[in-house]
Amino acid sequence: MNATTQTVTPIQKAIDAVGGQGALARLLKVHPALVSQWRTGRRPVAAHHILSIEAMTQVSRHELRPDIFGMQSEPDPETGRIVPVEVA
Repeated sequence: MNATTQTVTPIQKAIDAVGGQGALARLLKVHPALVSQWRTGRRPVAAHHILSIEAMTQVSRHELRPDIFGMQSEPDPETGRIVPVEVA
């Protein structure tokens, strides 16, 4: 991995989906600095904003806050058991 390769975080996907940090802040009616703190990892995305962000951006609540919503899961077609899904 070189210096220009960066991992895109779930909150960055959401920010990009709505057109930037300022746009997400306006949609959620929060200060842009708060969105910046979410983006940098200084603060986790507040739980009460997760469902709104998911609805606006299609970034899963499971990606945004797996510590609250758990890992996304689906039935395994071979066994019928519920198994965790890795979110890319």
